[in-house]
Amino acid sequence: MSQSRLGIVHLGDFAVGYPWSKPRLPAFLEALGWPIEDGIDERRLDPPRTLAVLMGFGTEALLTRHRAWLRQAKRIVIVRDLVGADDLFSDVELMALVDEEHMAVEAALGDDVRSVKWTGSPESSAEVAAMLLAVAGEREERVPRPRVRTRLPEPSAYAPGPWRRWDTEGLGGLGAIARRLCTHHGRPALLDLRTSPPVLVDLADGARLRTGTTIGSPATISPDGQYVLGRGSSGLEFGLFDGPRRQVEAPREHPIFVDPMLGLGAVGTRSWFHWVRVTEHDASVLSAALHDWPCGHEKKLYGYIDNDPVRIEVADDGDAYLSVYDVDTVVGSLLAPRWRRAGPAVVPKWPPGDPMRAVLTCPDWSHAKALEGTMKGLQNDGRGDSPTVALGPDNGHRYTLGLDREVWRIRGDGGVRVGGPEDAYVVFDANHQEVRRGKGRLLCGSGPWLWLEADGHVWREHVVTGAREYRVAVDEPISVGLPIPGSGHAVLVRVITESGEAVPGESVRRVPWQHEHFELRMV
Repeated sequence: MSQSRLGIVHLGDFAVGYPWSKPRLPAFLEALGWPIEDGIDERRLDPPRTLAVLMGFGTEALLTRHRAWLRQAKRIVIVRDLVGADDLFSDVELMALVDEEHMAVEAALGDDVRSVKWTGSPESSAEVAAMLLAVAGEREERVPRPRVRTRLPEPSAYAPGPWRRWDTEGLGGLGAIARRLCTHHGRPALLDLRTSPPVLVDLADGARLRTGTTIGSPATISPDGQYVLGRGSSGLEFGLFDGPRRQVEAPREHPIFVDPMLGLGAVGTRSWFHWVRVTEHDASVLSAALHDWPCGHEKKLYGYIDNDPVRIEVADDGDAYLSVYDVDTVVGSLLAPRWRRAGPAVVPKWPPGDPMRAVLTCPDWSHAKALEGTMKGLQNDGRGDSPTVALGPDNGHRYTLGLDREVWRIRGDGGVRVGGPEDAYVVFDANHQEVRRGKGRLLCGSGPWLWLEADGHVWREHVVTGAREYRVAVDEPISVGLPIPGSGHAVLVRVITESGEAVPGESVRRVPWQHEHFELRMV
């Protein structure tokens, strides 16, 4: 598909990600005589250079909510949908007040923002179509956009450290560690929010590497340790770790992931999340992540335990993501919106489809009774824990799955038992076909690296070649492992009680719900 200079969106469509959702944009396109065409979808993170935004009355807040993404367009045309609002349109004084409010919101979107009213009549539709074509055809100075940089994990640069006690804030859980791992000038580090102001702590020797400006919990940090997304005095905020920050309009959602280098972040709560468009200067909601059932995150178990996010990872090639929640993990490929031709313009295909999407879970059959070993049993409080899954470097090695526990994979409405428990792991491609398998317990992984426990030792293995590098001896029981984003290192995690004793292993879960007491070791 050749790239169009004109895009058209309805921001209300981006707010939901259910496959059965009915998009609101097609009716407007039909009125313009630009129906959506069949054809190949174009993957594009940012909008075309000229973007028309269809806005219903009273939805001005969506412009602020999507600010960072909208500002990637060179020119913006706000199409005010006044269909059925004849009384408003005929009241001159009220219309003047509405215009004033719109202008205040539009001023934050850039220097070239225009607006036009659309009443739905043939005359109004023809006027809007002519204006959009004229604006899209205007000459402009072409400024090349910077390419998204790819962060490639470097080989191990630091010797493994000792075990160190780490207590999260109340009800922190494993996510309070996973979402705060980063590097400081390449050195593995962890964001410590237990102090004010926050600090970056060296995972090798425990030293304080850097002090930031005040940020509250929950929060997440970029892989290079430069940017944070977390709770501030004005709500959710994004900015430099040790500098000023800007408000993000997502008040009820928790930060899970942020990486300006890849241009993306994520915020969410139980069962689903929103993608965030991130630049070096701003962040705002992009779109809701696709959510479905049963091929989606569980909402809650037993009627009261929320399925909360642990971490989200995006592949360096931008073709896949991993969303790890308490009891299940989603492997998917839908990050950037997919665009399709509609007359002289392109429009997002919404709701989107994701052919690679799969849910992976370790079942807990303790309440299943006669439903044990069935999909119905999995849907009846049967998801016990997220399995160990490592996101790979390319579509040929898309993810690696640990089989130290029983694991099921759900796609669409059906599920299959992948395998386990056994001392093994399997590498799959983007079509969920087995590439290779190996011996050992998968602890974690990211990009080209896997960390394995085998023969009483911890090894780092190259996911493509299978070549192993010795790291440390297993001197303490290891509950789980976590990759350190953007590095060739990982953190081994040991769950402990307040008395310092190891927590007895549960039948399925490796880390108890909302646990707060751990020991960490960088390898």
